[in-house]
Amino acid sequence: LADPEAPDDEITLQNFTVTKDSRLYNQTIRKSGIREEAQALVVGFERNGQRILNPESTVQLLEGDIVWIVGVKQRIEDYLGDKTKK
Repeated sequence: LADPEAPDDEITLQNFTVTKDSRLYNQTIRKSGIREEAQALVVGFERNGQRILNPESTVQLLEGDIVWIVGVKQRIEDYLGDKTKK
């Protein structure tokens, strides 16, 4: 969802879908490393058509969840490239 024209150091809102093959599958937001590794914040997610804003860090990421995160574009892309695969 990030603007492909945005500079790599720009703050962006991006999303990704958790798959069963992802390392993030069944991880809590806290244990996912999004904050530490991507230096990004989870601002919400969608599950079964329901939107949850500002979720608790104890929420477990499940297959099909659409997770919305805010942070520096390049750091998020690097993080997602590593974490969305096994």
